[in-house]
Amino acid sequence: MVPWSVPKKVALVVNPFSRRAELLMKKIIFLLEMRGIEVLPQHLAGESDLVISIGGDGTLIRALHMTEGKVPVIGVKDGTFGILVEITEDKLEKSLTRLFSGDFEVIDACSVEVSGVQERAFNEVLLAHPSRGKTVKLTICIDGVEFNRFMADGLIAATPFGSWAYSLSVGGPIIDPRMRCMVLSPLAPWQPSSDMPLNPMVLPESSIVKVRGNVPFYVAVDGEPMNNTSRELTISLSGDGFRIATLNSDHRYFYRRILDRIAGGHLTGGERGGSQARPTAADSRSAPSGVRGFKSHPPHLNQFEQ
Repeated sequence: MVPWSVPKKVALVVNPFSRRAELLMKKIIFLLEMRGIEVLPQHLAGESDLVISIGGDGTLIRALHMTEGKVPVIGVKDGTFGILVEITEDKLEKSLTRLFSGDFEVIDACSVEVSGVQERAFNEVLLAHPSRGKTVKLTICIDGVEFNRFMADGLIAATPFGSWAYSLSVGGPIIDPRMRCMVLSPLAPWQPSSDMPLNPMVLPESSIVKVRGNVPFYVAVDGEPMNNTSRELTISLSGDGFRIATLNSDHRYFYRRILDRIAGGHLTGGERGGSQARPTAADSRSAPSGVRGFKSHPPHLNQFEQ
């Protein structure tokens, strides 16, 4: 975590399907203008000093992609599911006061990149069969060594923040966000006549993973499908990450947040950054202009059934 200068220009990125988020936006604009802070529309998020997302984890991830990792993002929760969003409505004014007195820090979060794909993943990259519903034959090479071969519904490559999401729902470990590493989590793997374990595995920052398939892969970055025609892809941690603003410098806060949001049973609601909540009707709608194509939720297991 590193200190950050006091923001002078703020962009707001709002969940377009939440009435509560819209009301919170109006309140935030009022509070910002009272402080003399310039408020920018979301399509100028990359030109701001700070982005405030208003919604759930999906809105925050969308904001991160809009800034391309150049601007810190902090989330205001609108009542839907969220582990990443930090500010609740009851602490809104107090939190804004701290933000605009410079009392916050910025986390440089890891990102995952895949060859041939321009977008980097904040949460995870998903590789699967292009006809989702079929298994794909995978060969995994790590740092030039062929490590494993198996069949599966797909493969997830997740960041430490992404380890709390889709990867977690298929048995992956929770990774401390201070670490720089990558989690490989197979989806429903099957391997005949072999004693090689097919459990999720954690790889260091320097690892280069090559994945070969029997068909060109379906690729999704943070839930958004990407164009791909290749049967062999390279996955690695990117030198460029995403920036998340936080009001809590104590690393133990992340564990308390996970316990509160997951172990506390808050697994229902609309928008999500974890893969365990149910999709809503809003998930199937198109995002408004300026969103750069990113939906408000990561991939979901029922993609394979569509």
